[in-house]
Amino acid sequence: MKSWLSWLKGDSYLASKNPLIIFGRFILSLWVAILLLTGVIVGGIFLSDPNGFSPPEPDVTCTIVEHNGEAIDTCEFLTP
Repeated sequence: MKSWLSWLKGDSYLASKNPLIIFGRFILSLWVAILLLTGVIVGGIFLSDPNGFSPPEPDVTCTIVEHNGEAIDTCEFLTP
């Protein structure tokens, strides 16, 4: 925490006391922290339920109908 604050204030390499640069470093560190936290959360959700990230299987109900004396399977028309 102490090294982060010293980097934020600009006490290290590329030191600057400009308030805009300090604010920019704060926004940058906040953005990186949010990205890491989001990655850990999404990774945990993926590890707990990997099938939740794949599209669901279509629920297809097939029937056989008669048209002009011929039997037609409706699954032939429902599948791509």
